Amino acid sequence: MTAWKSRDDPRLGEYSSKIDLNGSPQLFLYKGSDVLWRAGSWTGCGWTGVPDMTRNFIFNLNYVENQDGVYYSYSMRNASIFSMMVVNESGKLERLTWHENEHRWDLFYSVPKEQCNSYNLCGPNGNCDPSNAGMGLFDCSCLPGSSPSRQVTARAKVPNTWTARVNKSILALKEYELECLRNCTCNGYASADISHGDDGGGDDPINNTSDSLSFDSTGNLVITGPDQTNPVWSTNVSNPTLVKSSSAQLLDTGNLVLLDSNGVVVWQSFDHPTDTWLPYFRFGVDRKSGLNRFVTTWKSRDDPGLGEYSFKIDLNGSPQLFLYKGSDVVWRAGSWTGRAWSGIPEMTQNFIFSDNYVENQDEVYMSYSIRNASIFSMMVLNESGKLERLTWHDNEHQWDMWYSAPKEQCDSYNFCGPNGNCDPSNAGMGLFDCSCLPGFEPKSASDWDLRDGSGGCVRKRGGHVCLNGEGFVKVARAKVPNTWTARVNKSIVGLKGCEVECLRNCTCNGYASADISHGDDGGGCVMWFGDLIDTRVFPSGGQDFYVRVDAVELEQYLKSQQSHGKKGKVAAIAASVTAALLLTFCLFCWLVVKKRKETREEQNLLFSPYNTMSLETSSMGKHFDGSGTNAELPYFDLSIIVSATDNFSLANKLGEGGFGTVYKGRLPNGQEIAVKRLAKNSGQGVEEFKTEVTLIAKLQHRNLVRIFGGDQIEANTNRVVGTYGYMSPEYAMEGLFSIKSDVFSFGVLLLEIISGRKNSSYYKDNSVNLIGHVWSLWNEGRAEELVDSTMSESYSDKEVLRCIHIGLLCVQESANDRPNMSDVAFMLCNETVLTPPKQPAFIFKGADSRPDTSSSASLGAVSVNDVTMSAIRGR
Repeated sequence: MTAWKSRDDPRLGEYSSKIDLNGSPQLFLYKGSDVLWRAGSWTGCGWTGVPDMTRNFIFNLNYVENQDGVYYSYSMRNASIFSMMVVNESGKLERLTWHENEHRWDLFYSVPKEQCNSYNLCGPNGNCDPSNAGMGLFDCSCLPGSSPSRQVTARAKVPNTWTARVNKSILALKEYELECLRNCTCNGYASADISHGDDGGGDDPINNTSDSLSFDSTGNLVITGPDQTNPVWSTNVSNPTLVKSSSAQLLDTGNLVLLDSNGVVVWQSFDHPTDTWLPYFRFGVDRKSGLNRFVTTWKSRDDPGLGEYSFKIDLNGSPQLFLYKGSDVVWRAGSWTGRAWSGIPEMTQNFIFSDNYVENQDEVYMSYSIRNASIFSMMVLNESGKLERLTWHDNEHQWDMWYSAPKEQCDSYNFCGPNGNCDPSNAGMGLFDCSCLPGFEPKSASDWDLRDGSGGCVRKRGGHVCLNGEGFVKVARAKVPNTWTARVNKSIVGLKGCEVECLRNCTCNGYASADISHGDDGGGCVMWFGDLIDTRVFPSGGQDFYVRVDAVELEQYLKSQQSHGKKGKVAAIAASVTAALLLTFCLFCWLVVKKRKETREEQNLLFSPYNTMSLETSSMGKHFDGSGTNAELPYFDLSIIVSATDNFSLANKLGEGGFGTVYKGRLPNGQEIAVKRLAKNSGQGVEEFKTEVTLIAKLQHRNLVRIFGGDQIEANTNRVVGTYGYMSPEYAMEGLFSIKSDVFSFGVLLLEIISGRKNSSYYKDNSVNLIGHVWSLWNEGRAEELVDSTMSESYSDKEVLRCIHIGLLCVQESANDRPNMSDVAFMLCNETVLTPPKQPAFIFKGADSRPDTSSSASLGAVSVNDVTMSAIRGR
C-alpha cells in the first residue's frame, strides 16, 4: 500500500507498507526508501511487532508462504463489521472500523505510536524498552553480552594514537560522531582540540553580548566570556612568531586573518566556514593537509549550532559537488564540465559571476568573483537544506534570492533509480517525470505505473551490448550520471576518440566529453562503468551524454533520426508555402477592403429602419433578384421577403445585433424562415452581408436550428450538406445531426491518417471502401497491414493498433455506440481498456454501389424523413 500525497490529493505519496522477502519475510513501513517501522516476521499467529494480534483478535488472519508466493489477507469474523487498513498521508498505518450509529470511520489501531516503534532506535545489539521511560531511564539498553557502541568515558587519557587519524577541519563532536560512524573500522573518537570545551566550540554558540575578542599571551585570537578569563574560543595556532607580535585583519573579502610578526597569514576564517560561501573563498579540499573546506547549515535561523545539512566536494571518481543530509545525498550538482557544474544549467557563459575551478595534485577547489564590483552576493546553505544565491538589493535594503537548489523533483538524488532519466517537462504533459535511458526498460513495470521509479531500469533484451553490433545513443542537455564509477582520460581528444575507447571495453556503459568549455566535442573523456546513477535532462544547458545500446536499439534510433531529417525538410517546404499563402491572403484582403469602399456608396433606403414601404420598389432588390436556383442557394424576390415578415413587423422581431435585426417569417409554401435585415449604420457591406447569409445557410449548425425549437444535442435538418465519406449515416440518410456526427468524421480522418488513403477514394474491384477494408482487416487480426508504408518502422505497433481501435469505435453505425470527443481524447492519452468495436457504417460492396457525388440525388427510398441530398460540398 502507498499513501496519498495529501487528504485531498490521491497521487502517490512518500509512505508505503510492504512485505520484504530478504531473509525471513517481514512487514515494513517505509518513507521513500527509508524504513520507519518493522512489524517483524510471521510467528504463526501474528506479526512479531504487532502484539495486539492475539487469539481473540476480531479478524480471521491468513498468511501464505510457499514457492509460488507470499501474501497476507484477513476477513471479518462478524459480517456486520466493516473494517479496512489505510496508510495515511502522515505515514501512519491505521485500522479503521465503520461506526454505523455515528456514520464515521473510527480508529481501531495505529502504528507507529511510540518511540520504540522507530526502526533501529537503539542501534545494533540494542534493545528498546518503553517502560524504562516511566522510571526516568533511557528507553535503550544493550542486549545481554553487548555494551554500548558509543560509550562516553569521562576524564580519560585517550588511547595510543599510533592507529588514529586527525582531521582538524571537523569542528564539533556531532560531526566527529558522523565521520566515525561512516567507517566500520572506527572504534572511537575524541575532540582534537578541547581548548574551547570538549565539543571544540563548533556546536556551542555564544548566547550573550558581553563576550569580547582579544589577543592572548600566545598571540592567538580568543573570545572570552563576561569574566574575561576563560576563553570560549581561540584560533589555537602554535607558532613562535606569533608570541613576538601578531595582528588580525578583516579583509574586504570578509576573510578574517591572523598575521604573525612577519605579516604571514597563519590562520584564516576562510578555512573554517559555517553556512556561507563568500566570493574568493576556496571551496574544496587541500590534498596535502587534508583540510576540507565546506559549508554546513545552522541548527535554526537563530541557532548557529551545527545543523544536519552540508555541501561539499567529493573526490571519489571525478570530483563532484554534493548536498548531504547527515550522510545521505540529497542533491548532486554534478561534475565540472569545463565551464559549469553539470547539474547547474544556470551557469552559462553570460553568468554574472566569474568561476574558477582548480584541480591538480595539490588541491581541488572552486571559487568565484563578481564581474560587477557594485554587486554584493553570497551563497548560503540555509537550515532547511536549500543552497541559495543571495544578492543585496540596496534600494530595498534586503537580500534577494537569485538562485536556489534543489528546486524540483528531478533534483532529488537518484529519483528515477539506476539507469533512469528524469525529465521535468514530462509533468507538463501529465506524464511521469521518469523514463529509462535508451536501451533500458523499467525493472518493475507495476512500480513505474505507480510513478515509483526508485527501482530504476534494466537492459532490454538481456543486454547484448558486447561485440554484437552495439553503438551509442545521444541524450542531449543532460546532467551526466554520478562519476563514482567513472574514469577520466584527459589525453583523449574529441568525442570520436571517446566513443572508440568506450566501445573497446564491454563494461563501459556510456561516455561524455570531460571538458566542453570549447564545445561539446572538447577535450578529455569521461567513461562510466556499472549502473548510470542520477541522470536527468534540462530544457537548456547540460551536455551531451552517450549511452551504450544494443544493435536493435541503435537501428531504431538511426531510423528515427532519418525520419526527423525528412520532417525537417517537410517543415521547411511547409514554411515556404505558408509564407506564399500569407502574402496571397494579404493581397486578397487589400482587394476586399478596396471593393468594400466602392460598394458602401450603393447602400440606400433598403437598409433604412424607418421607410419600409420603399422596400418593394427599391432598385437594390436587383442584387438579390432571380427566381431560379444557382449552383449553391435559392434566391428570393424582395417582395416575397417583405410579405413573409409582414413588412418587417415588430411582432416578428427575433432579436437585434451589432449589424442588424433578425425577423421570423413564413413563405407561401408554409416554411418558416429567419431573415436578417442589415442596419444602415452597421459598417457591414453588401458583399459581406451576402457572404454571411450564404455561410449561415450552408453551415446547418445545431445552434442555429435552436431558433426554431431544435434540440441542442440532436437536430433534424431539411438540407444535408457535407463531404461524402465523412458524413455520419444518420446525417446523410435521415438528416439527423448530433454531437456524435463529428465523432464519426474524426474516426474517418484518424483511419485515413494511419492508412495514407482517403475514405471516399478507396475503391478496388470486388473490394470495400476504406472503413470496410479496415473492418475486414480488424476481424482477420491483420489490422497492422493498414499502416501507410511510408511510415516505415517509426511507430509503435501497440500505439497504432490502439489508434485503429479508437477509429473503429468512432465510426460505429449507431450514434449511441460512439464515444464522445472528450472520451476519445482520454482514450488517446491514456492506456485504458477499450470496448470491442461494433460493425461500422457505410460498408458499400463493389464499385457500382458508390453514391453519385457529382449532382443532387434523391435518397427518399432509404431515408426515414424523405429528405433530398443537395450538391455535396464541404461545410
